[in-house]
Amino acid sequence: MQADKSAPPAKIAVALLLIVTIVGAIVFSLSTLTDEIEEHYHIFHPQAKKVDDHGKSGSNLIFLIALYPILSVIGLLLVIPLFMYITDHSPFQRLNLLNPFHFAKLLKMVYTAWSQAENGKMKSKDM
Repeated sequence: MQADKSAPPAKIAVALLLIVTIVGAIVFSLSTLTDEIEEHYHIFHPQAKKVDDHGKSGSNLIFLIALYPILSVIGLLLVIPLFMYITDHSPFQRLNLLNPFHFAKLLKMVYTAWSQAENGKMKSKDM
């Protein structure tokens, strides 16, 4: 019974590859966002000389700063189900994570079960 719960090594490798890819994409996006803000607004170095801001307005700055938590939450929402996929694989045996439709199904299964779980604690039978 316990062997049923753990994912095969190949599926674990795919899930870990996806985790690294998602986290890497979020880190790259946040780094690029920080560079964009620094280049045009100098909020991290206010003593720096003002350069031509190429028509950038303060409202753009607010939008760019708001992207920090949005990107972080998106990354967490995509990575959490992958950890569940690895640790309790029995409900997900038919899924291939490299198929985008299967990945979307994984997200739907996990978050539907989580939202309906009592006290926010999911069990394998809830999937």
